Amino acid sequence: MIPIYQKGLPRSFFELQKRFRYSWRKSAIATTVLAHRVSKRCLRTTRAGYPKRKNHFSALENQFTEELKAKGHCEPRRFEEASIPFADFSGFTQAVSTIPPKRLVQELDEIFRGFDDIMVANGLEKIKTIGDAYMAAGGLPVAADNHALRCVRAGLALTQFIEKQNRTATMKWGLRVGVHSGAVVAGIVGKNKYAYEVWGDTVNIASRLESAGEVNKVNISAYTFELVQMFFECEYRGKLAAKGKREIDMYFVLRERIPAEVKQPAE
Repeated sequence: MIPIYQKGLPRSFFELQKRFRYSWRKSAIATTVLAHRVSKRCLRTTRAGYPKRKNHFSALENQFTEELKAKGHCEPRRFEEASIPFADFSGFTQAVSTIPPKRLVQELDEIFRGFDDIMVANGLEKIKTIGDAYMAAGGLPVAADNHALRCVRAGLALTQFIEKQNRTATMKWGLRVGVHSGAVVAGIVGKNKYAYEVWGDTVNIASRLESAGEVNKVNISAYTFELVQMFFECEYRGKLAAKGKREIDMYFVLRERIPAEVKQPAE
């Protein structure tokens, strides 16, 4: 068969059809091979990372396994005190149009694996990724009094991770992080594939804080600031508009205070 890109006009309509079929078949085979390679790479990554993260995931799995077995579903649970860190890349849509798909998947895979390690190190629960967005939670499914501290500390670690990555990487990424604290509802959804989801205004505000932030900075709400001001130096930004929300008092987190700077509450 003659490839479609070979010089020379087809001598008949049937020859033209053959050329198109040949070109399409080559493209389909190449796509299948690429998908298989990416799939194998992700599987190797999962297997390599599983032993280290096994204990992290078991806390979430164990809490719902018995209820799923008994009822086939899990009742949603409300957590009055939790924090949600929400991260997103600046200019991602424009970047996608200039980066080959295979390279983009490799970049996001490497970055999100680094993010996962940061969540584990800070005792947080990764909830999900949505495209280039990354969402986690502190204070659930196991309650923790220092949920806001953990989330803000993780937020700073995320920006530091990207800054370090940008020093040597050919592709430079800008990350915005938003953190808000409050009540959330969490539970398992799905039938054939279960997913742990978190809902509530706290999640929406965390997303809005991320959108209203700046590149490589952690933007937090006034309530989160109240919970962490003893441990972090912050800069008040004023009341800023958030999409679909009222004006919100926002703070940029500048740095974590060293132990000697932390003021102990008066007894």
